[in-house]
Amino acid sequence: MAFSSANKPQLIRSSQKDDLFLGSLRNQAHEVYQAFAGAKKWLQWRKEIELFCDLAYYCMTTFSGYQTLGEEYVNIVQVDSSKRKVPSWYQCAVLICCHTLLPYLLDKELVRLEHELQIDTDGVRLSHSGLSSGLHRRSWMRKWIHRKISALSEQQKKTMIKTVYVVRQSIAFLRRLHLAIFYMNGVFYHISKRITGINYGPSHCFISFCFSGFSLATSSRDKRLSKNGNSTAVCPTREHHHMRNLINAIQNVPCA
Repeated sequence: MAFSSANKPQLIRSSQKDDLFLGSLRNQAHEVYQAFAGAKKWLQWRKEIELFCDLAYYCMTTFSGYQTLGEEYVNIVQVDSSKRKVPSWYQCAVLICCHTLLPYLLDKELVRLEHELQIDTDGVRLSHSGLSSGLHRRSWMRKWIHRKISALSEQQKKTMIKTVYVVRQSIAFLRRLHLAIFYMNGVFYHISKRITGINYGPSHCFISFCFSGFSLATSSRDKRLSKNGNSTAVCPTREHHHMRNLINAIQNVPCA
C-alpha cells in the first residue's frame, strides 16, 4: 500500500514550524552560553552552538523515529521513496547529516580557505564575524591549507579567491533553484530530502495501515489457535475490543 504524498502547504507549514522552534531553541542556547562563557567566547562558538541545537533536535525526533514538531503540527509522517514504509535509521542519519552537518562544514571550510587566501594575498590578517575559534588557532588543517596556499603564485591565489567566491554564490543559487523547483512540482522542500529520497505522507493513513497489519496478525493467530482446539486462548479480552474499535475509527478517516 503506497501512501498519498503531502501537499505543498503542509510541507511549507511544517518547515516553518520547525524553523520557529529551532530559532527559539538557538536563542535560548545562545543566552545560556553567553551568560556563562561571556560575549567573546560566544562570538567564537555561535555557529557550533547552532549546529549542536540542530543536531540535538533532529536526533531526538527524526533519528529516534518520532515526528518533528512541524510534522506533528500538520499531521504528516516521513516515508521512504517507495511510500510504503518509514525511512530506515541509516536514511535518517544521512538526512540529518546532509541537512545540518554538511552545510556547516562546507561553509566553514570555504570561509577558512578564503581567509587564508586573503591573508597571503594582502599580507594582513583579516577579521571575519563568522570565524570560529578554530580559525584563530594553528590547527593541523589550517597548517596544511597554509602550506598548500604558500606554494601558489600570486596569480593562482587571485584565481582561487574568485573561484571560492563563485562556489559560495553557486551554493546560494542552488538552494534558490531547488526551492523554485519545489514550488513547481511540490516535492522535496529540502535538498537533503531529495538526496535521501525521503518524502511525506498523511500520518493517520500510516497509523491505519499499521493497525490494520496488527489486526490481520491477531485474527490469523486467533484462527490458528481455534483450529488447534484452544478455545480459551481465542476469547477476546477488553484490550482486543478497544484495539479493534480504534482500528475501525482510524480506517474511516479518508487518506486522499
